[in-house]
Amino acid sequence: MMRGLFILLLMLSVIAASVFAAHIPPLWEGFTVSVAGMIVAIWGLRKSNREKRQQSGENENPLRAFEQLVSGTFDLVQRFLNIDQWQKQTIDTLEDQTEQLTTKMAQIHPALVETLGMKKFVSVILPFARAERLFNRALSAATDGYFDEARNSLRESLPFWQETQDLLNQIKNMDETLWQR
Repeated sequence: MMRGLFILLLMLSVIAASVFAAHIPPLWEGFTVSVAGMIVAIWGLRKSNREKRQQSGENENPLRAFEQLVSGTFDLVQRFLNIDQWQKQTIDTLEDQTEQLTTKMAQIHPALVETLGMKKFVSVILPFARAERLFNRALSAATDGYFDEARNSLRESLPFWQETQDLLNQIKNMDETLWQR
């Protein structure tokens, strides 16, 4: 309920700010109040999201969860590159890991943005997205029986998994407290 009110406040504040700023001459008092309304709405939404996560039991540290997801997938990719003859079990494991990647990212995405801030989140998510795309491409190729293409895609994904891990380590070294929340 409160979330809906904060969303409504945000929408009304944006509209009001636009109207006040577009007026000739601009009505700065109204614009300022509208911007204050936006700030309150965003604060309320963030607080609402935090409370929602706490109530649903999603109290795990999003950075730690993301780090484990990336390192687990990186290890899996390296292991698959050493397999000479791929079996049905290999493809099933790829499918399971893809599902885990997608599901876990959907769960931790908002908390990850909130914890890291948008700039750091974007710097980490870009190589992750490239690696994930290549991982999905490998799954698709393996499912269709193109195992050489699958291996090539996995091989191409390795530097991006490594880059994601390196960026997470840099962030960890800059601010260890993010991992302790």
